[in-house]
Amino acid sequence: MHGNDSYAQLKNFNREYATKGAYHLQAKGFKQWWLRDNYELIVSLVAGGDTILDVGCGEGALAGYLTTANFLYGLDISEEALNAMPDQYRLKYSKVCIGNMLCLDQFFSSDDKIDTVICSLALMYLLPTDVEIFLKKVNQLLMIGGKFIFSYPNVYPRVRACNPEAAELTWKELKKMLLKAGFNVQLRQGISGFIPNDLVKQSEVEEDNRIFNLYIIERGKVKHAPDYSYHYGVLCQKKTGGKRK
Repeated sequence: MHGNDSYAQLKNFNREYATKGAYHLQAKGFKQWWLRDNYELIVSLVAGGDTILDVGCGEGALAGYLTTANFLYGLDISEEALNAMPDQYRLKYSKVCIGNMLCLDQFFSSDDKIDTVICSLALMYLLPTDVEIFLKKVNQLLMIGGKFIFSYPNVYPRVRACNPEAAELTWKELKKMLLKAGFNVQLRQGISGFIPNDLVKQSEVEEDNRIFNLYIIERGKVKHAPDYSYHYGVLCQKKTGGKRK
């Protein structure tokens, strides 16, 4: 396993995938709805024809939504996750690497002209010190004007409880790190409005149009109010004046 000695693995993804299989692709009800909205938002921010690096690619769920990439690379820490990747998604990746999020420079160099780095629902599994290292490496890897697109959970108590297997930051803390790493923040948009936990659980065991319609209503509230959301998506751009051209 390639990696960095400072990296702390907060969640055992090999165990997660060995137990659940391709759990993003197999999601039902509420989880399926907001995951779909998560991927669709990310893809809407990607320019056609980009060379894209999908960090924390897991079982390749995002690849099912990306149709315009010239080259798609994947990186994930879990061999079990990559083993769970269906062939139709695996074929969309030009290269898939096993390693943690801090080892970008071990797999990708200045010869790899990366236009966009995507990190869907994975950044929160880094400790704050590792987030800073990761963001710096992403910035160094990107072409001038390149994009960093990611999704992240809100940590406000009124919205959701924090994941005990993650080190979640507030948006204020995260934005400060992004600016320090050399990014301009261009967009922050909510992904999924919140509905009562009992309805979330019910939606995962039975089809219920009433619950789905409620989700659609709540989702409509979050575009311009990302704090009113379980998760949000962010579009950043590498500032001009860097080394990569």
